[in-house]
This record gives sequence, structure tokens and C-alpha cells, in this order.
Amino acid sequence: MEKKEKQTVVLACSGIGKAFGTVSRLAALKTKGAKVRCLAAVDVEGSDARNDTKSAEKVITIDGCPRKCAHNIAARARGNETGIKSVLVWAECKKSGLKPDNSVLDVGEGGRKLAKKIAEETSAVAEGD
Repeated sequence: MEKKEKQTVVLACSGIGKAFGTVSRLAALKTKGAKVRCLAAVDVEGSDARNDTKSAEKVITIDGCPRKCAHNIAARARGNETGIKSVLVWAECKKSGLKPDNSVLDVGEGGRKLAKKIAEETSAVAEGD
């Protein structure tokens, strides 16, 4: 019997028009060892994104603001919060001192460094046992 590979799903804040939302999406796309899924599709019953989120061993959500939309959508899809690791961009910004520019199109050097830092942390969670 073939051993099923452990799966980790990453869901990023949609935060369109917000620099922290852009940082969360950049971080998700740079995360290694995980499958990045469309947050909006997770809310669609029967979608591959929802099914992957429900069945994943681990789900990592990267939220730009305290509303935690990605986390809440993941919890709704899974039926509970078990197995969900939340990363809050604004909290990481405060902790690290790295700050994105206010531009959504270019979050600047600080925003790119913040996204890289978050991606490294989420990769460690995704690739960990």
C-alpha cells in the first residue's frame, strides 16, 4: 500500500487594496512544501480548494488584518479550527519592525523582506513533521 503524502494547504488574505494583503499573498506564493489554494474557492461547496482544505493535515492561514478572514474561512470549511496555524501579517510587522510601503502594487523593500520572513516561517511549519 502506498503511503499518502501529508498535505499542507496555505490560504492567504485577499485584502485587495491593502498593502498587508499584498504581503500575505507574496508570502503564500513563496511558501515551500505547501499547496496554495484560492481563498474564495474554499468557500465554494464541492470545490477542489475546499476539499483540499478540509482534508489537509495542516492549514496555514496568512491574514493581513485582525479580522482573520482566511482563518475564519478555513475554520468554516474544516468544521473547526483543528490543524489551522494562523499567521498575522500586522503582528509580524510589529514584532519584526519590517513595514511595507502603503502601495498595493509595490510594497517596497520592507514589505518584500516581511513577506520573505513570513514565507520562511510558514515553510518551516509546512515542511515540519
